[in-house]
Amino acid sequence: MKQESFDKKTMDEPEIIYGKPKDLDEKDKKLLILLERNARTPISRLSKDIGLSRDAIKYRIDRLLENRILLKFTTTVNPPNLGFSNISTVLISLWNLNPEKEDSFIGHIKNNPYITYFARVGGRWDYTIEITAKNPGHYDEILTGIRRKFSDIIKDYESIPLLKEYKMNQFPYTGTQQI
Repeated sequence: MKQESFDKKTMDEPEIIYGKPKDLDEKDKKLLILLERNARTPISRLSKDIGLSRDAIKYRIDRLLENRILLKFTTTVNPPNLGFSNISTVLISLWNLNPEKEDSFIGHIKNNPYITYFARVGGRWDYTIEITAKNPGHYDEILTGIRRKFSDIIKDYESIPLLKEYKMNQFPYTGTQQI
């Protein structure tokens, strides 16, 4: 079975939706771990590693997609090797908000190609974004542009530069879990 068969079931803009957790058996968990490590792993290899038939693996992937447990097959890139050496998380607090202003803010952030992560959060901050820029000047240009355009609703912000990344998993599992 080719990977393309799953493309219609993945999402262009995956969205985390809260609801009743789905039950996963150990083979589903193993499948998720293997796909997180390498989403391009052939079904034949997944079948061998998990001990299920190819049809069973395809069925499980289809079910994980339909149940919105698996949202997308993706690639992780190393931005500094592409000339984007300045990566920062920016926490933003808003005020004087109405739905129209907030929609404008959300649309602007979502459409900025240098903002590689964007989420609504709770607590002191309303939103978190990740800016991936070429250098400190480029970063300042992006952040200053946002601050100027939305000066009437940005109450406060805090910038946290990324220095070193130690872990990046989507699926929580113990590092000692054997596959």
